[in-house]
Amino acid sequence: LTGKVSPQTAREASLSGKRYTAQEAIDAGFCDSKATEEELLPKAIELAQMLATKERTIFQAIKKDLYREVADGFIIRS
Repeated sequence: LTGKVSPQTAREASLSGKRYTAQEAIDAGFCDSKATEEELLPKAIELAQMLATKERTIFQAIKKDLYREVADGFIIRS
């Protein structure tokens, strides 16, 4: 969670269970955009089509780098 939002926001969300409005979630960094119910499917399809044109290996490397800290949190250490 702290890989996407500030430590303060992560702590607040985790401890308080705060429910965020769409704009608050965007401002906090939980999500990138918002859509009405009618806009949701067309926007999702548009995003999927755009992402499908990207080189898969480069996209995987970017995602791996962006979320390295998050992924490292799932490593079991003995």
